[in-house]
This record gives sequence, C-alpha cells and structure tokens, in this order.
Amino acid sequence: MKNVFFSVLVLFMLAFSMLGNIEIAKADIAGIAINNVRYSPERIVLGELLLDHVDVTFDVVNSGVNPLTLSVVITPPRDASNNELNTVAIEAADYNIGTTSVTFGVSKRDNTVAGVYSGTINVRDENGVTEDIALPYTIVVENAEIILSVKEGSTELQENSEFVITGAESTSQSKQFTITNTGNVPLSDLVLTLTGDFVDSDNNQIVLKVNNINYNAPVLLNTLNPRIGATTITITAVIPLGIKIDSYKGNLNITSQTHPQINRNLRLEVRVEPEICSDGRISDETQVNNKNEGNVRIKDFDVDDDSLTIGDTISADVEVGNENDQDMEITIEAMLYDLTQSNEIIDWTEFESENIDEGEDYGFSFEMEIPLDNEEVDEGTYILYVKAYEDENENCNYDSLEIDINREDNHVIVSNFEVNPQIVSQGETTSFTVTSLNVGTKKQDDVYVEIINPELGLNLKSIKFDLDKYNKNDNDKVETFTFTFPADAVAKDYQIEARTYFKNGGKSNSGWKTLTVQAKEAGAIIPTEEETQVTTTIPTTGAGTFQPTGASIFDKLGDTKTLFIIGDIVLVILAVLFLVLIFKKR
Repeated sequence: MKNVFFSVLVLFMLAFSMLGNIEIAKADIAGIAINNVRYSPERIVLGELLLDHVDVTFDVVNSGVNPLTLSVVITPPRDASNNELNTVAIEAADYNIGTTSVTFGVSKRDNTVAGVYSGTINVRDENGVTEDIALPYTIVVENAEIILSVKEGSTELQENSEFVITGAESTSQSKQFTITNTGNVPLSDLVLTLTGDFVDSDNNQIVLKVNNINYNAPVLLNTLNPRIGATTITITAVIPLGIKIDSYKGNLNITSQTHPQINRNLRLEVRVEPEICSDGRISDETQVNNKNEGNVRIKDFDVDDDSLTIGDTISADVEVGNENDQDMEITIEAMLYDLTQSNEIIDWTEFESENIDEGEDYGFSFEMEIPLDNEEVDEGTYILYVKAYEDENENCNYDSLEIDINREDNHVIVSNFEVNPQIVSQGETTSFTVTSLNVGTKKQDDVYVEIINPELGLNLKSIKFDLDKYNKNDNDKVETFTFTFPADAVAKDYQIEARTYFKNGGKSNSGWKTLTVQAKEAGAIIPTEEETQVTTTIPTTGAGTFQPTGASIFDKLGDTKTLFIIGDIVLVILAVLFLVLIFKKR
C-alpha cells in the first residue's frame, strides 16, 4: 500500500512540476540560429519606381544533426506613428544542416511617408514544442534626393564655374575633376558633352580627350551608386605646334535624361601659353609631360597673395627638386604674362642660382613689382610663370599661377622726380621736375604738386590741373620749379619730397630725391637780395606759383664779409674819437 501511495505521489509531482510543464517554459529550437540581416537596396526611396521596395535577406543556421521543418513569420515594419509597410509571407520549409539564406520583400504603400520602420523576423519549429527565435530588422524610407557633386581637387565646381587647362604649343596638358553621387538615387545615365571652338584662324586645332580617348561624341559615364558612387574624369588638351597664343573657349556639360534636374555646365577654356623653356619641358633632352616629371621638378609653387593691385609686390616661393643622379646648378627665372593680350607684363627675370645635391630639394624665394606706369595692365587675371633649369636645352621645367590684378579708382603717383643739379653750393639755384601720372580708373580734378623740405624753407606749390583716367592720353602732367638756396644754408644732404595731391586733396603720393648743399668757396660773389629771390619757371605742361620772400637784413648781417666791413668802420670811428680826446687835453 505504501508503494502504491508513493508511486501516485511521484506521478502527481511530475504532472504538475515546472520541468514537465512545456507551456510555462519552452526551449530554443535545438541547433537553430538566425542572423546576418542585409538589405537590397539599402532603402526605399519615395518617388522612384525602381526603389519602391527592399529585399530583406537573413541566414538560418542549422548546426544540429538533422534537417528541421521551420516556419518564418514576418511582422510588418511600422514607424513611430504606426504606419505599416507591406511584407510578403514565407511558406514553411525544410532547412538542411548548414546555412540557408532566406529573402522576403518589403514595399511601400500609397500612404507611406519617410521615416524608420521596425519589424521582427520570427522562426518557429513546426514539429517541436519550442520558443520562436526572433530577429529585429529595420527599413529606412526616404524622399528622393538627386544631388551631384563636381569637384576639382577640393573645390566644388558650381554652375558656370571655369575649368581651365593651360599649356604651351606642342604639348599635352591634362586636368581632372571628380563626379560624386551624394544623393540617394542611383545615377546610371550621366552623359558628358564637350562643345566649343578650339581652332585658330590658321585651322590649327586643339584635340580634346576624355579619359585618354579622343572626344568625338557625348560620353556615357559609369553608373554612380547613391552616397558613395564617384568617378574621376581626365580632360586632356593636345596643343599643336604653331597654334596662336590665345584662350580657346567652350563648354563642358554633365546631364541626365532620367533626371533632368541634373544639368551641370562648366566653362571649358584652353589657354595656350607662350614659350617657357626653349624646347619645352625637357629632361636629358627628352620631353616630359608635366612639372612632376624629369630631372628638374617643381615640387611646390605659391604666392603670399594672389589678388593684388598695380604697384604691389608679388612675393613667391618655389621648391625645386633635383631628381638627377648628380648635383645640378639650378637657375630660377620668372615672368608675368597677359594671356588675353599675348604680352609679357614683366619680362623674364633671373633671380637666383643654387647648386642642389642629387635627390635633394631647395626652396627659392623671389619678388616682382607690378608696374604702375604700364597702361596695358588692366584689371583681370594674369599668369605668373616660373621656370627652373640646369641647362635650358637639357633640363628645364616650369609651373604657373593665376594672379588677379586690380586698379584703384583714385590713384595718382609721382612717376618721375628729377633734381638738376643734385649738388649745389650755398646761394645757387636748382630746378625740380615732377611728373604726375593717373594710374586709377577715375578722372582726377584739381590735382596739384608740392616740393617740400622744411629745413630749407622749401615749399613750392603748382597750380591745380586735371588728369584723365589711366588709359587716356591726358593722364599725366609735368611740373617744373626753380629754387635758390639761402646763402647760409647748412652744408649737408637734404631729402626733398615731391608730393602729388589728388581726390580733392584727400589722398597723395610722394617721390623723394637726395640733394647735396655744399659750402660756398672763399671769395665767391654773394648774390644780391634780388638775386636770391626764388623763381618758378613756366613748366612744359604747367606752372609753379609759390614765391618765397628774399633774405632779411639779419640774414645779411650773418654773412662773414659784411661783418668784416662793419668792424672796420667801428675801428675807424674809435680811432678818431681817441685822437680828439688827446688834442683837447693839450
């Protein structure tokens, strides 16, 4: 009886124990795991027919000993507002030992809005009493963004930006830009088109290449995937021998038929430059293509400021590398060129030579002053060329930079100041000739000139005159003055200032000369009061008006000869008085 009781008790405990109750605790599916969710494409893009759905793929890994029949239940993804996307059901199937990839589709609905949608993948063992395995997944829905980035280096090329290739005749010059799809829509039908006139009057033609292939028709570019898709385009200009130095202009267009909002137009320009090295870029008498090839290489070329005003100084630095297997004596020259007028604004100027060891680099520095009195310098962009050579016919290379030159509206200068003679004696006369030049873009009224030195009491002033703007015939004026130096002027060097006032006296510009006054030789004739008067001659194109007064009596008393005469008279008077007193006493 006792055994029966204990048997019933054990059965009762098993029936109601936690271990025997499968509804309370289920085991994971033995040997089954799900992982590695991926999406193709990565997102749903609203408004794009080819991007209105996403295929979601995940892996089912059976690491057990037997195939299992499993069901996959997909919970449709929802956003924060409980909007739901469509999903496709997956039928139950047998999953063999190993890894099986499973794919299901998720698509937008008519009322779908942009946002993040989250759902769950559930895997269930149909033959066992086990817990479902759950794996979350996320679908991103975006509005269409069709964005194209075109960059030259790090510079974004906007609509109508310049894309300039510069080179000398009989050379090939290349330049690159990068197209990147920064939007969320694949771009598969981008087309590059080149147009323009690249022929001179003698029918010499510049041949254009796209990625090293002669351009004959619009070029279909590679498909650019969203966000990361990029392609680099190389445009090469093959410049023939004998073509005229000029700027040849056209257009470079990037378009898409599928997305008409993509229509990037660049202003393509090929600038044919003057002869830099006599035989072009050359290394051991062999042609090289660019500044980074050959025995002599331009490693770096830069200026302190590339936007200047006429009269400013260009400060440049250039680093030259000796890639030869021997030391070389490298010489640096520079030149400022106007491509528009095919004219050298500053001729080739040699600055420095330096022995550079094989395999070493050397940094050169030089300065060039933009000429003030060159009427051909107009506001615009100029090319600063630098060349480095060992023997120009054997090893020569060069580089160039664009320099923007501006003119001030109001700018008059003393372009010439002459003193004749520059060495004078006390009491002698000299003349001053001053040329005022308007280098500004505006006409100047009521301009006048002063000659100044306070120590000498020198303050001559011209009458007022007008000057036309810099590129007119009447933009300069010559004023001539004369001045007689005081007889008691201290013998030494004097700094004489010629100052031109313009913009109604609000601005001025000065020139300086050194004038030497010497002591008068003994026995020289002293000028009379009338002779020491300052006179102003009538200038070639103007008149001086300042007339300082003559020397005072006190100035004359200071003259050495005058003092001797007065002293003699005083002695005679004293002698007469002395004789009168003697005879009066007797």
